[in-house]
Amino acid sequence: MKIFHILSTIILIVILFPSFSCGEEPYVKELFIAFSDSGKALDLSLQDCIVHALENNPDIQIKRMDPDIKDLDIEIAESSFSPEFSTELSFLENIEKSTSEFFGVENLETEMTTFDVSLYGRLRTGTRYSFSLDNKLNETNSGFSSLTSYYTITPQIDVSHPLLKGRGREVNEAFIVIARNTKEKSQYEFISTVMDIITRTKQAYYYYAFAQDSYEIAKSSLKRANDLLDITRKRYAKGLVSQVDLLETETMVAQREKLLIAAESQLKSAEDNLKFITNLVSDPEMWNAEVFLTDKPEFVKKTVSLKDALMTAFENRPDYKAYLLNIKNSDILLMLAENSTLPELDLMGSLALNGLDEEYRDTVEDLSIDRRQFLIGLKFTKTFGEEDDARFEQQKLQKAQLLLGLKKLEQAIILDVRDRVREIDIQSRQLQASDLSLEKEKKNYAAQKERYMAGEISTHDMLDYQDSLSQAELDYLKALIDYNVAVIQLECAQGTTLTSNNIDLFSQEGARN
Repeated sequence: MKIFHILSTIILIVILFPSFSCGEEPYVKELFIAFSDSGKALDLSLQDCIVHALENNPDIQIKRMDPDIKDLDIEIAESSFSPEFSTELSFLENIEKSTSEFFGVENLETEMTTFDVSLYGRLRTGTRYSFSLDNKLNETNSGFSSLTSYYTITPQIDVSHPLLKGRGREVNEAFIVIARNTKEKSQYEFISTVMDIITRTKQAYYYYAFAQDSYEIAKSSLKRANDLLDITRKRYAKGLVSQVDLLETETMVAQREKLLIAAESQLKSAEDNLKFITNLVSDPEMWNAEVFLTDKPEFVKKTVSLKDALMTAFENRPDYKAYLLNIKNSDILLMLAENSTLPELDLMGSLALNGLDEEYRDTVEDLSIDRRQFLIGLKFTKTFGEEDDARFEQQKLQKAQLLLGLKKLEQAIILDVRDRVREIDIQSRQLQASDLSLEKEKKNYAAQKERYMAGEISTHDMLDYQDSLSQAELDYLKALIDYNVAVIQLECAQGTTLTSNNIDLFSQEGARN
């Protein structure tokens, strides 16, 4: 019957959930296929893309867990100071041949019932303590003993305090501080990951904007060539231009059609890249939607002081802060390694009271400071060997490595910020020059078009002027994108990406702020 029940359950599962039997996720590919030609359009602002990227990126989801994991490391480190409680209940029976006639029995029988309770632990100063209470019920048939059944109670306090090795809160709380620093470091690493995602998202957004406008420029260029071809055909029909002029214009139209196709290809690639970084490719309804951008790149002139930018970078860059925490942890490990080279010298103290009677209550009442066991002393331990000294030297070398690495990181940050500030200035001037050039090209093209209509210049010259105008439009667009990308990269170099985008990772609102 049991086998029949199991088989019937399996059959029912297969009937109700047939997709489970083949080990596939149900209907995932069908959903993507179903929406592949839906013709959906999606309007996205720059902030929308950032939100999508932060919500759906698996790297961020992974890194977001690290601080919580490190929190548990802190709890683990702090638990070393938690007191421990133990209790023991045992019964001992011992029967042996009597060795003396004074015992009055042939076989000496002894029974002992023990109930021990103890509490012990370690303080943050390194002091070790224990409180114990030993309860025993002793029974014997020995005629030599005046009591054949009696209780003993021994409450005892033991304390041991280090005077050299292991002394002080700094040594004993070292791993707690390291765990806290490591948690803080994981938060900076999380911030670095988020900053990288935001930077790449904004760049992908602007590159897609560039591809869209480049496509429109290619369309305009083709339209101008087609308009010129219409004029040339009419003039050729009237015998005003040669067949060479007509052929050259037709060739240019064909070339600009190729450029339009190439621009379309770049447009689709840039769109796919934006969908990938925002994880829209994982959404069955949106993976093949046409994306329209609601924010266009603008020129907002920034005046940046290199000195201020460097100070901002060293105050905000998460990779720099994380590295400083590595050095802090190294200092702690170096202190521990140095302390471990010391010999152990512990101050010990112990106080116990002794109670004995035939009844347990009387035994408790019998406890008195007059019947005590008191101990005080010093314990010295010296380990012979080079292990502790070697670990200390090793830690000093590792600290030296970290300091060299810090110097290298600081140099890299200085050069990175210097390059980004320089790039802002260069791209700003490049954009202004491109804007002026485009303005002149537009005026020149309008003037040359009038000359062409008046028959003062050739078709070949007109095609050249069209190319110059299209190139000036592309140059301006590229300069505008390059300037905005330079601003994004400067924010990243200064570590201000989050504040510049109004993002607070550790608030309840998160990335939506």
